[in-house]
Amino acid sequence: MPHEGRGHGGHGFKWILPPEVEAALPEETRDEINAIRSDESLSRHEKHDRIMSVLDSLPEDVRAQLPAPPLPPWVQHLPDEDRERFEAVHSDTSLGFREKRAREREFLDGLPDDVKEKMRRERSRSRGRMRGCWKGQQKSFPS
Repeated sequence: MPHEGRGHGGHGFKWILPPEVEAALPEETRDEINAIRSDESLSRHEKHDRIMSVLDSLPEDVRAQLPAPPLPPWVQHLPDEDRERFEAVHSDTSLGFREKRAREREFLDGLPDDVKEKMRRERSRSRGRMRGCWKGQQKSFPS
């Protein structure tokens, strides 16, 4: 999720939803997210968790109205069949954000070693926009 500002904890760190996502949210959801963003007693991780919980609690019909997040740049380097499978999970509006992330992680963990190695090289070239996609590395997706 994009952010602005610097710092850790509740100081100078604000979660920002892309304008097209914010516009597609019901007003009460936007208000709830804005209240979380402005709560300086929460750390950035707590804000992220609470915002993800709000988004995960949206009904499927509302999630279907939200634009899909852009695909990570390394996806274009997957073999066609794998890319299509990843894109299907990535665009599945019936999944909440956390469940979608977990399924993407499972998909990546299940790739053959030669494809994982190619993806690691591509990830490095894209300046680590997706940190540690496979077991034994830091994280599967930025948070």
